[in-house]
Amino acid sequence: MLNNIENELMIGLAGGLGVDFDLVSNEIAKHLTKAGYHVEVIRIADNFLQRKKDSNFSACYWKMQYGTKQRQINGNDFWAKKVINKIFSARQELSQKYKKIAYIIRSLKNKQELELLSNVYGRNFTAISIFSEQEVSLKFLDKKLSLGRLTITDAQQQMRQINSELQLSVDMDIQSAIELFGYDLADNNKTSDQQKLLRFLLSKDQEETHPELKKYGQNLFKCYSIANYFVYQNKNLTRQIKRFVDLLFNDPFAEPTFEEYFMFCAQAAAYRSLDLDRQVGAVIVNSEHELVASGFNDVSKVGGGHFAHHDHPIYDIKEQQVDQRDFKQEYDYNHKYLDQIANNIAKKLHLEQQEQAVLREEIRGITEFKRSTHAEMSALLDASRRGVAVRGCTIYVNTYPCHTCTKHLIASGITKVVFLHPYTKSKAREMYLGMIKHGLLLDEAAQPGFIIFEPFLGVSPNRFILTFANDKDTRLELENGRENGKPTAWEINENSIPRALKERRPHYYICREWAIINNNLPDMSTFYR
Repeated sequence: MLNNIENELMIGLAGGLGVDFDLVSNEIAKHLTKAGYHVEVIRIADNFLQRKKDSNFSACYWKMQYGTKQRQINGNDFWAKKVINKIFSARQELSQKYKKIAYIIRSLKNKQELELLSNVYGRNFTAISIFSEQEVSLKFLDKKLSLGRLTITDAQQQMRQINSELQLSVDMDIQSAIELFGYDLADNNKTSDQQKLLRFLLSKDQEETHPELKKYGQNLFKCYSIANYFVYQNKNLTRQIKRFVDLLFNDPFAEPTFEEYFMFCAQAAAYRSLDLDRQVGAVIVNSEHELVASGFNDVSKVGGGHFAHHDHPIYDIKEQQVDQRDFKQEYDYNHKYLDQIANNIAKKLHLEQQEQAVLREEIRGITEFKRSTHAEMSALLDASRRGVAVRGCTIYVNTYPCHTCTKHLIASGITKVVFLHPYTKSKAREMYLGMIKHGLLLDEAAQPGFIIFEPFLGVSPNRFILTFANDKDTRLELENGRENGKPTAWEINENSIPRALKERRPHYYICREWAIINNNLPDMSTFYR
């Protein structure tokens, strides 16, 4: 069956409850059809056990809890394994009808699901994250669920019943979950129960609220940011999807946007970090799209900058400053002092060992005793050492700024922050509520008194080189087997081949599918009879 198939594609979609997955899937299918592909849509929720619904709210909540309960029992990548099984089973019949098949998988909800699909299918798999504005998401979800006059009291009763059926304890109450995820409900008394229920579902979708299921629940924050491509649902979706498909099929004249290039630079800066926690990079860009400063998180050295040994091994070793970075120390100072704080509090309050462990977990977000200079501060200091003004500039950072860095970014005159990965420990949103505007396509000049925090869109740094690396063989026209000096007239058609998949047929990953499904390796000759 495999001899008939050319260049299978697996496209995983990640997005919140407020995303119109039908709209996005249809746009992708429309453009893939132009390349001669037959498209199959796989809905993960189709595998869920059905339950008689009390309301549309309970039906939505049931899917969340049931999906998460199965991850708790079978592992966080359980639903990705179900997807792999479905693709494997469908291939035999589909391959008799079609040579080019694309599977659109909707929707991925945690990091492990995305990672398993990527590990099994390699470059044949692409993950797309879909961003939708909060208010637009609320309107879409409101129309989809039509909650009518459902009250919070009735909804929580339905939640308790569902958790009882799944042998789970009571979930976090709705109001607490809304407050935890930073929804601004200053007019709380005027907000209807239905609006609060919608916000609760969006919150739970972003990060699990149930105390027993934190490790296994939906965590869109972590899943969303490791995708390969990011689109914005609410404006020019057709053009964004067309560009994605053109890039997928090796448009030789596609170029990176400013945002894609500078986020790639920020990620490259992050790779210089040897911090014990995470690698964060940042670059500052002026209004003329010129990179004026860069930084990464690590211990600073006397005299400015960071410790770094860049000499190639072919050179003789030179006498250098003693390396004072954290990996050269006996322990992480922040970790040490937080342990001491937890121990001291536990002794004074006579806490049991388990309670002390809970206390230590609660204070783990404190970074007061970190020796590293954060990437954003490193970039600001890089500019100051060279006398470069940053007022009115944009900073690209691969991780959402912490509340301390946000304070300094505000003071520096930076007007926009473009970020890739979330940072759930950050309290910037709550602490600077009246100074930060989150959103896309916001005009800085029209937002006096605010610094804009904008999620990244486009090709992720993790696919930047694969997407934009080209040579003259792809850009010059051939005549009688020789270059004629003319730029090739490229357009997508039924003969188009996805980038880097020309020689990658399914046999290279079918053994991985088999191993996932059957826990052993197959006899490959079976599939070529």
